[in-house]
Amino acid sequence: MKRLFKQIISIFRQMPSTVAAPVSAPATGNSLLWAAAKGDLLLFLQNDSFAGSAETCRTAVAEALSIPLARRPLRFTFEASQAGDAAYRLILAFQPAASLSASQLARGEFHPRPPGDGLSLLLVFAHEQEAMTWVEGRVGGDASPDNPAFATLLQQSFRDLLSHLPA
Repeated sequence: MKRLFKQIISIFRQMPSTVAAPVSAPATGNSLLWAAAKGDLLLFLQNDSFAGSAETCRTAVAEALSIPLARRPLRFTFEASQAGDAAYRLILAFQPAASLSASQLARGEFHPRPPGDGLSLLLVFAHEQEAMTWVEGRVGGDASPDNPAFATLLQQSFRDLLSHLPA
């Protein structure tokens, strides 16, 4: 029985889990729709080299997050000059310190946590220096960009972030 319990715990640690922001500004959903309608949404990654190659991480992130938004494909750019409105951006921080807040991340601050098992994520939708809404996520085990759990964590986190959109 003890062995079965340990196996179950091991499985749960490898499943992505997310915690959505407790409060979100009412205009968050409309702002995200508006920013996406103007063109590519600016995507900013913090600590994207955790997996060895920043380019590999960027490609995996862009693919995982490219889901339809209001029946339109959502497109991303990593270059502010190519964004539809660079004042709006999605910020993904990989392995953030537990004390790092969404507001700090929106202002450009980042403090990494010590390396450990799995991957933690702080996903923030920001307008200029203000965090409008955020989601925290975590997955245990191997969390490299080529692992399906990586894409699942990003997609689940993004869907939780999008749950603030108007119906």
